[in-house]
Amino acid sequence: MSGAWIDQLRLHWRKPSAVEQASWPARTRLLDLPKAVVRVREAGSGARTIVLTPDAPVVLEHYGPLIDLLAPHARVVCFEFPGCGFSYPRFGFGFTLEDYVGALRAVLDALEVRRATLAFTCVNALVAMAFARSDPDRVERLALAQVGGAGEMRAFGQRIDFKLAGVPVLATPVIGQLFMAARRDFAAQTWFRIALPKGFAAEAIRSTARDIFRRGGQFCLASIVQGMSRVAPEAITGANCAAGVAWGMADRTHAKTRKESVLDHLPQATLHRLPERGHCPDIEAPEAYSRLLLA
Repeated sequence: MSGAWIDQLRLHWRKPSAVEQASWPARTRLLDLPKAVVRVREAGSGARTIVLTPDAPVVLEHYGPLIDLLAPHARVVCFEFPGCGFSYPRFGFGFTLEDYVGALRAVLDALEVRRATLAFTCVNALVAMAFARSDPDRVERLALAQVGGAGEMRAFGQRIDFKLAGVPVLATPVIGQLFMAARRDFAAQTWFRIALPKGFAAEAIRSTARDIFRRGGQFCLASIVQGMSRVAPEAITGANCAAGVAWGMADRTHAKTRKESVLDHLPQATLHRLPERGHCPDIEAPEAYSRLLLA
């Protein structure tokens, strides 16, 4: 059961204002999809395409340095999934794995991307794995981060929840959605505090998220947790493309996650352990991460 209808109801008619859109980076626009409005930025050109998507509460603006490093070498597409930043769900988007795969396919179709490297992290990486299984001809490579096997990711979702009077807030339909609608910045700042490495200069990352939320950006974590809580192992198993999985080892949110568990679904993947990186190696160290993506 999911309370995603709360986020659908409050965001179905929403769209960023023209003034807001004018402040976005060059070549950033909205795509009107059947079940969502999605914000996307394009940069660079060439035969190779790299697709990025922020792992909320990370938003598109956090990816500016990484996009700038990749753009001289490839066409870069960066988009926010519904419920992240300025991408809003419409009625019918239930935050399930199937909904996310459908949104990814719709974005690639709208931008006429025939084949790409998918550089997704954490729960979004599960979407990339499922898409590579369902649409193998469209995936050149998976370049993933902070993702374990299905069971490990389910346990991770339970660990990052918190309880009030013994009730898990994020996993509880309606309660979780109302909490996130009211306290998304509080939740994001708490998340960055434990997800980024100890001692990391995080103020720029935190202030960017705070500014986006102030302007109407979203962080629908409860709907994400509820919708993605029952990902079946077979749905993310069977991709035959080349794959690499980076692990920021200083990520306290994944301290208990068995890193090798992703190999249950991607036995051909190469694991890259990054000792000084946390949950967001792509925005913590964009130069090093760009080299991983372009290798």
